[in-house]
Amino acid sequence: INKSDFKQWYIQSEERIRSRVKIVFDSIDTDQNGTISREEIRVLLEKVEPTVTDDDVDEAIAIMSEDGGEITFEEFSEWYVHSMLYHRQEQKVVEEEEEEEDDDNICASLSPPTCEDGIFAWIKYIILLPIVLALALTVPDVRRPGLAR
Repeated sequence: INKSDFKQWYIQSEERIRSRVKIVFDSIDTDQNGTISREEIRVLLEKVEPTVTDDDVDEAIAIMSEDGGEITFEEFSEWYVHSMLYHRQEQKVVEEEEEEEDDDNICASLSPPTCEDGIFAWIKYIILLPIVLALALTVPDVRRPGLAR
């Protein structure tokens, strides 16, 4: 992998996570005015903890908003990027990418041995190739999403 491939992958991963942030922001912004109000923060916090106080709401707003007022998408996005939620999403994207690579690795692992590997490597390859191909093409991947290796 070269630097430009890595950069392209990284930018796509960032864009995918940021698009998820927009979806989360829109779900919190119930009046769809482009900002999250104090009442919308209260509703969100009450979903997590029913006994939310005014101090809890003030603290959440102070953390997310620069001016202590309504929270814009940029402020929410900045907070989200530095939160634990973002790092979980980032890890999830990396795992999804690794799963896609694992699917590609099956084909790569079926490549024939080189001449330097010897006759036993070729015999093993000739015997095991039909078995591996039959299993790879007929046995479905039954892992649940998120529970893969």
